[in-house]
Amino acid sequence: MFHITSEAHRSPYYFPGKNVPQLFLPLSRRYNNLDLQYDTFLDEVIFTDTTKTINYSYPKIALNKDIVEGFSLYFEDDSMHFRYLRMPQCSEKNLKEGFYEIAYQGKSQYYIKHRSTYFMREGLNEYEYSPEIYISTGGNFYKITGKGSLLKLFGEKSGEIKKFIHMSRIRIREANKGQYISILKYYDSLI
Repeated sequence: MFHITSEAHRSPYYFPGKNVPQLFLPLSRRYNNLDLQYDTFLDEVIFTDTTKTINYSYPKIALNKDIVEGFSLYFEDDSMHFRYLRMPQCSEKNLKEGFYEIAYQGKSQYYIKHRSTYFMREGLNEYEYSPEIYISTGGNFYKITGKGSLLKLFGEKSGEIKKFIHMSRIRIREANKGQYISILKYYDSLI
């Protein structure tokens, strides 16, 4: 799981560890066990071709976003499912075009836009990872920047959600994916 805090890294790749990826292309084509990484700075899926070497390293290939519908990564303690949202679907949902992790889909929905920004510190390239949380309680998605923006989405149920957050000891600015999902599942049970 990740926490919604910024972190500095030497690479924009969010998923360089051990995982079991799947890639989804049009016409229901599915590829399993590929060496995939997700570049959070360029918003690209990177495939490492381990069948060849160039200058003593494996070539990394950015996959064409026009043909990638999504991908999934399965870890020991988590699974992540990504979908590429294109126009006009993303504008109808109040989102920008790109890859989003589909973290929860019930009556309400929860998407994560994994992002990083580039900067240079002491002559070294670094990337600051700062994911964006988007939640929909019906219709458009809204970016969550804190407890106030989250509670605003729940309308007349916001008082009950506020109590749930307090009783569950969830700190919104530090909440992980599972805590957000528990809030949304509770909200869905109320409506």
